[in-house]
Amino acid sequence: MWYFAPVKDRRPWVRLFSAMGLTLMVGILIPFFPGTLPQVSFFKARSLPEAVSLVLPGDLRDDAAVSLATEDLAQTLDSIGVSVLTGRDDERVRLSSFNLIVGGTDSPWVQRLADAGALNVPSLSEEGYLIQRTSYRGLPFVAIVGGGSLGLAYGAFRLTELLRIDPEVLNGDLSVQAEPAMALRLVSSPGLPNYPSPEDALRWGFNAVMIEPWPGLALYDGFDRAVFDPKKHPEDRAWVEANRARARQQIDAAKALHLKVVSMGDVFQLPRQALSLYGPQVTADDNPTLFCIARPKTKALLAYGLKEVLADFPEIDAIMVRTGENYPLGPLAGNPPFQGSCGGLSYTQRIRQVVEVIYNQVVEGSGKTYIHRAWDLGANGTHAQPEVAREAFKGLEGKKGLVLSFKQTQTDFWRHNPVNPNIGNLKGEQMVEFQMAREYEGKGAFPDYQGEIMAAGAPEIEPRGGMDYAYQKGVRAVWVWAKGGGWGGPYPTSDLWIEPNIYAAARLAWDPALSVEALTQEWAAMRFGAQAAPYIADLLLKSDDAVQKAFYISPVASKFGPWTPHGLWVRDDVIYGEPKMFEIYQALRSEEDLRMALEEKSQALQTIDAMIADLEAAREFISDQKLAEQAMNTLQYERALTETLGHYLGGMLYYHRWKESGKAQGQAGQEALMHLREWRKSWEYYEKEVTRLEGVASPYQDQGMGKAAREALADLEGAK
Repeated sequence: MWYFAPVKDRRPWVRLFSAMGLTLMVGILIPFFPGTLPQVSFFKARSLPEAVSLVLPGDLRDDAAVSLATEDLAQTLDSIGVSVLTGRDDERVRLSSFNLIVGGTDSPWVQRLADAGALNVPSLSEEGYLIQRTSYRGLPFVAIVGGGSLGLAYGAFRLTELLRIDPEVLNGDLSVQAEPAMALRLVSSPGLPNYPSPEDALRWGFNAVMIEPWPGLALYDGFDRAVFDPKKHPEDRAWVEANRARARQQIDAAKALHLKVVSMGDVFQLPRQALSLYGPQVTADDNPTLFCIARPKTKALLAYGLKEVLADFPEIDAIMVRTGENYPLGPLAGNPPFQGSCGGLSYTQRIRQVVEVIYNQVVEGSGKTYIHRAWDLGANGTHAQPEVAREAFKGLEGKKGLVLSFKQTQTDFWRHNPVNPNIGNLKGEQMVEFQMAREYEGKGAFPDYQGEIMAAGAPEIEPRGGMDYAYQKGVRAVWVWAKGGGWGGPYPTSDLWIEPNIYAAARLAWDPALSVEALTQEWAAMRFGAQAAPYIADLLLKSDDAVQKAFYISPVASKFGPWTPHGLWVRDDVIYGEPKMFEIYQALRSEEDLRMALEEKSQALQTIDAMIADLEAAREFISDQKLAEQAMNTLQYERALTETLGHYLGGMLYYHRWKESGKAQGQAGQEALMHLREWRKSWEYYEKEVTRLEGVASPYQDQGMGKAAREALADLEGAK
């Protein structure tokens, strides 16, 4: 047990590092992610110092980002049995047997160490940092040097991670210098502006977050008071005012931590009243409910809304715009610009005119960054086809302040999907998007580790893509979807299996060439403990292969192409029936393809069984048995679901073969009967038992599967 007296000084920076009579007990687990402490052993290693003096410059003690980072660091040191004593860099400091210096390149103690030849401080950017173990006057020192407040915070958070991975790092040859590869590192969830928190975004190493969507922040009073007239439309106005209040809070929280602020919105999303107020001045030729970019009034509305938002919220750094999908909220009406007949304009002409209006207002008029999401549905638009993108952005490519954003894949976040051909092949700045809770792959209900895919791309495609591929192509901005995407569930009860994806994405955004195996080991050690880490890492590295074989059908993917390569037989948390199963059967007529499809499902089960064995092997080293049980339950959930899907697919494929033969192919009928009877048992087991296990996600839903399978069973059994 280690103890030191409470500090009575009420200054925040002093209280920050004071230990209040903590008793350190063996076996306590403090969850690591996000933002809290990991599982660590509370046996203090003999070689660790009993105390460290943590010295922080006076001008940084009130900096929220640095305070948050050094608080986490102090808590982690305390958790491994190292007391933290605080000092001030601008006062005489009583050195202890171990000293931890946090400061900028010009802080007194950093300069003192540099002048003594104990520290070689490189040139650092605002976000860059150095962590260096050295000695001075015969005493050990660890210096965290940052190019600015963000660099100091990132450096302190990184040292915290290293201590969580292995406390003995304090005594090793510690030398880390880092600069972020990706200049803009945005983390958010589409439609969820409050996730993650700015604190967690900073902890993870990102430098930008999202706030409320900009279309819902404009009141248009200076354009036309009638749009949100407080007497005629009080509820609509109140809705906008509430959005503005939330946006202000979100901006303040982000800016206190030196984070950039991005506001996303769909075009068009304009006040519903504009349709009735202006009629043909804003609407499509053939539809009075659709906005048309060919109308000067529509352009004026769009430009004014952006101008108002950026004038009232000047702290917003970037406006993001999507034109490929549209989901207006509250009193807004909207549509993608390609809908309706619009002044004879083609698809690419409409996109170009939208981009011109937004660029003129956001970049040239307000001095902000404009991120245009090229996303649209299908495999033939601006997102998927460089020639279409070049036509849509003709005259705009390469313009300063315009960033074009593309998903990593050519279309949606599917496996068996080529890398997006636009990445690095258009002029100007680009952003690449990655999804952490994959919407077609369980959304974190079970392990689906994306480390390899984010680093080097999916192994089944060529070129593979990935963050390093994008970086080598000149991309310097990344958007990590922490959650979000899709329409429904499943809804995990925790972020357990989303966490390693975020960790890998965050680290790769700093260095795309990092070893995925090393990153996986790091996260596993922080979350499950060092001894369990090798087994958990092995589990994670198998997981994306299990998911690919369970949810995709390789022989179908090459035939369906980059848009819906698995035929959408499973989407979000629903499993479909006919006619999708017959469509898949038609693509699998050959015996070789059919057998390959079913062998994949068998291989998925084998891989999941190997993951279960990994977890069993790790279990004796995991002190938090509740965590171990939850992890095991999620694997049982995945296994039961995969078994159900495999028997469902096999039963329906053989059923259609049997039926197409005029019910004469007896072997196909027997195979269908066997699979569908096993499907019935596995689905019942999944529904009635597995989905009730502690800590598992909400269940997948039958949306046609049961009807198709039961009708096929009745037909088969009736023919016997």
